[in-house]
Amino acid sequence: MNQEVLILLKNLLYLFAIIFIGFIGTKIRLFSSTIKDSVSELIIKVTAPILLFTSISSKPYSSTVVKNVFTLIISAFVGIILLLGTGYITARLFKLQGKTFYTHIFCSAFGNTGFLSFPLLYSIFGEKGVFYAASYNIMHDFLAWSLGLSIITKHSSEKTKFGFKNANSIAIFSAFVVYLLKGALPAEILSYYNRFFLTIYDALNPFGKTTIYLSMFFIGCLLAEVSFKDTVKTYPAYGIVAFKMVAFPLLITFLTKFMSLDNFTRLIIILQTGMPTAIISSVLSYRYKADSSYATRTIFITTIFSLLTIPFLVFIYYHI
Repeated sequence: MNQEVLILLKNLLYLFAIIFIGFIGTKIRLFSSTIKDSVSELIIKVTAPILLFTSISSKPYSSTVVKNVFTLIISAFVGIILLLGTGYITARLFKLQGKTFYTHIFCSAFGNTGFLSFPLLYSIFGEKGVFYAASYNIMHDFLAWSLGLSIITKHSSEKTKFGFKNANSIAIFSAFVVYLLKGALPAEILSYYNRFFLTIYDALNPFGKTTIYLSMFFIGCLLAEVSFKDTVKTYPAYGIVAFKMVAFPLLITFLTKFMSLDNFTRLIIILQTGMPTAIISSVLSYRYKADSSYATRTIFITTIFSLLTIPFLVFIYYHI
């Protein structure tokens, strides 16, 4: 087995151990019922934006990297559109109806490219992993809060607003401005600019890293609230595992082999595409009265299976 796969397995087990702490603590009521909401707010509004900002803005400017960023953005757009189509087809195959039909489509296309992806890629690849993952997330979040939101509220008469103005999006945009300035400033000014930024980086970076632990803990708390008996009978979720997390990433793996893509960019596209269902699917379906129970059960199943599917995708990537 490749060293990369062993490292991935080690880090996955490490992260899932933290998930287990949150899961058990919630099950035995060691934590209050409000802790999940508080941790979620802290991650979304504070630590994740800081992690994104420091990881992106700290990278040295490179025109090649900028090219890879655009590749990731375009890949995310194409991949999500195709996955939405797959979600529609599988929803028909499983004969889903009403709000469950539209919730399934959302769950099929949008992955956990934040709460799970950022900590996982940071633990393996460091800030470079988060930088590339965040680049993919630019289009992922744009589509989730626009097209995805319109799909998950299809059954509802409530008007929805485009919600791209969130802390993570602002952090990504601000960080890319800082990053691009490094390529535009004269050398004499750049020296002072880097020293000033380093002071900010040293202050924020340790706090941003807590996202790794908080995110895994939050996922554990969330999964503990799901009925295991009902969850295992959520058969359409296994379709998402098969198509979104295995078949589609494998197709990308083989197709991109014949393209002139940077190897690391290619790996990030494969992993981001194969992430389990996004936690935001449960949040949005609850907020807009879609099938939040179905979304949460799907998150549970796909997250558990990701312990197997993600190492499998990496193994295939290094053996073809």
